[in-house]
Amino acid sequence: MGMPASTMDLLPLDPPPAAPSFDYTALPADLANRQQERAARISGILRRTVEAAGEIGQELLAAQEELEHGQFLLWVERGVGLSKSSAYRFMDIARAFGSKLPTLGTLPLTVVQKLSEKSTPAPVRAAVLRRIEAGEVVQPDKILDEVREAKDEARKQIAAEKEKARRAALTPEQRDNEDAFRARGQKREEALARKQERDRLKNLEERDANEAEARLGAAYLLNQLGADGVTTFFARFDSAARYRIFALVQQQAHAERARGIEPVDVPLHQFAMSNGFEWLSPEDQDRARDLAQQIEADRSVEPVTVVDVGNGRAPRYEIVEGLDRYNALRGVLDRKTIPARIAPPVDPAAIAAFGGNDGRT
Repeated sequence: MGMPASTMDLLPLDPPPAAPSFDYTALPADLANRQQERAARISGILRRTVEAAGEIGQELLAAQEELEHGQFLLWVERGVGLSKSSAYRFMDIARAFGSKLPTLGTLPLTVVQKLSEKSTPAPVRAAVLRRIEAGEVVQPDKILDEVREAKDEARKQIAAEKEKARRAALTPEQRDNEDAFRARGQKREEALARKQERDRLKNLEERDANEAEARLGAAYLLNQLGADGVTTFFARFDSAARYRIFALVQQQAHAERARGIEPVDVPLHQFAMSNGFEWLSPEDQDRARDLAQQIEADRSVEPVTVVDVGNGRAPRYEIVEGLDRYNALRGVLDRKTIPARIAPPVDPAAIAAFGGNDGRT
């Protein structure tokens, strides 16, 4: 009777290859007969459980002792119908557990195979056997975890031993230099960690401050426009338009507050304009030239409107209205001063009453 499908799926076997049969005529008659019988026995037990895997491994080990390496591998593939990797897995199982395999019969073959790998530390295999012999019901997943942990620990131990041997081969001076280099590296890592923590706290503080400002501004808009006005505004304009709207309304507000201000001549170097006339687009240059001709013809100049952003330091004035006139006067007419209305600063008392935390306008 065949094995259940779930058990069969656990067998690490490959389908028999469609390859030529093993040529037994190349062996002495008595040796050929033994290998043919052995191949038949293996074929008959391929579908059995863990104990059967051990039997297969024992048969393969016996054949390996009697055949040359190349003959053995050819016999495995063509005489038995196994791949090399499957054969070596069976042999590992037989070598690792031998007569103890019946004890492991309740475990999936994949787990037994993992336990039998040469890289699995022997104490792990022994511990599993002791627990099962003591009547403990061991979980396959837990065993696999233990194997992984044991292998990791073994690798770390091997690495530590290699490092110890390498260090022992160094001269005292070389070890001192290496220790000093590592200490400097550790200090750099510690300094970097401290900087990253400071940056994190600073970003957190800035985020909280920005959130507080946003809440303050939101409350003001709701109070001025009402819930319906605010929702209608945001429904009408998308985020890109809203960003431009807020910049434009600020400029227009400064210009409106400067309407009655007497203009003054402002030196060119006090304007916060970094790019020269040659950096303007062709369209902006054409408008500036047309406006320059009009200014020369009329002999009058409408002042630009500016806001003080320099806090007394140059360049201090930012244009909020009349940029084309500035380009015409500076870039085309080469004026050294430009008439400007300077928008009055916001009353600090009004900012304080509003709830702001600085003098920004």
